[in-house]
Amino acid sequence: MAHNAPSKAVENLLRMHGTMDIQDEEVQTEIKIINEAIELEAIANSVGWFDIFKNNKETQNFRRIALGWWLMAMVMLSGVCSIGYYISYLFETSVGLSHNLSLLLSGFNGLWYMLSAIIPPFLIHRVGKRNCLMLGAFGMGCCFLTMSLGIRSGSFGASVVVTIAFFLYYTFFAIGWLAIPWLYCAEIMPLHLRSRGNAITTSSNWLWNFATVMLTPSTMSSQGWKGYIIFTIFNFAFVPIIYFFYPETTGRRLEQIDAIFYKTDPIVALTKWSKKGHFESDALESALAEQTKGACLDRNGEAEHVERQPKE
Repeated sequence: MAHNAPSKAVENLLRMHGTMDIQDEEVQTEIKIINEAIELEAIANSVGWFDIFKNNKETQNFRRIALGWWLMAMVMLSGVCSIGYYISYLFETSVGLSHNLSLLLSGFNGLWYMLSAIIPPFLIHRVGKRNCLMLGAFGMGCCFLTMSLGIRSGSFGASVVVTIAFFLYYTFFAIGWLAIPWLYCAEIMPLHLRSRGNAITTSSNWLWNFATVMLTPSTMSSQGWKGYIIFTIFNFAFVPIIYFFYPETTGRRLEQIDAIFYKTDPIVALTKWSKKGHFESDALESALAEQTKGACLDRNGEAEHVERQPKE
């Protein structure tokens, strides 16, 4: 639609909805919402690279970029790669297990992670992305706290608990942080800037991946159990950040996301944007109507100003 190929767009929508009837209600609703979103963004003139760093109140592009960039940073600061890259090393040096047992447990941990990845598809649409992110962050914080206290104790029983905490950590990561950040960053970007926005947010993921992986060996070897406290603090801090600043996208079409950022406050806690949507289009229609009305008033004002100028 945005590239002046409506016939191809309609053809893809028909395939997506599994119908050949162009008058199908769902197809027509989708076409209507896509056109409204394109019109809203066209009025706001947000189409170039520099526009993605602008934060005008109608589109709030910079706010979207900031949310995505920091969400990807939080993925890495949760400690996932710090554990994933060095788990056998951590089992051996921090927990005190033998070399062979550490390698064996790291392999089983990978299998456990794979099984845990099955959970999110059945959970996200029921509780929403925000709740999954907060649940995952809180659970990971508890796991890191358990690791730090267990490693500090150094007893055999504590080493068993710490090992279980390593496994549970990946369960909580899978629930909230394995897939959702990648989906979320794409969802909140404007249609015209989605590829550019995703490129910028993905850069955050790899930047913090590099930083955390390079710092982990020296931090854990020098700080011991205190090194795990760092990730404990990070994960617990993510909970209020998600609660206050990250709107809920579950239950909303991609084209309806623009309504979330249309003249709204950055703090979304206790607002309708913190709750799951129901694929309603009222918010987008209202935003488009208001923006169109404002554009008309601006044009009328300019025309009236020209008419009032004295003739020479």
